[in-house]
Amino acid sequence: ERRTLYIPTNTRGQGTLECWLDIMVPAEADAFPPDDVALPPVRAFELRVVIWKTKDVVPMDTFGGQNMNDLYVSVWPEGNDKQNTDTHWRCKKGKGSF
Repeated sequence: ERRTLYIPTNTRGQGTLECWLDIMVPAEADAFPPDDVALPPVRAFELRVVIWKTKDVVPMDTFGGQNMNDLYVSVWPEGNDKQNTDTHWRCKKGKGSF
């Protein structure tokens, strides 16, 4: 049997799950020990996110027709504090490099 996996916030499938059964008499089943399906041990890890560039950012500072922004990017992975990139001052045409 094959089933599509869904999450409540999206109507698109997020993967598939394929299952199968072996139907045996008890004497045959004794020859195959059950598989260990326990979760793996918890491991700590570090996630690094690199922001190289931005593009197509709508200019908010239109004073004098300069169409510039001071850009920075904020991220906050679930369960962590918010972090910001450095600021790209007076970036033109929505393009910023960090």
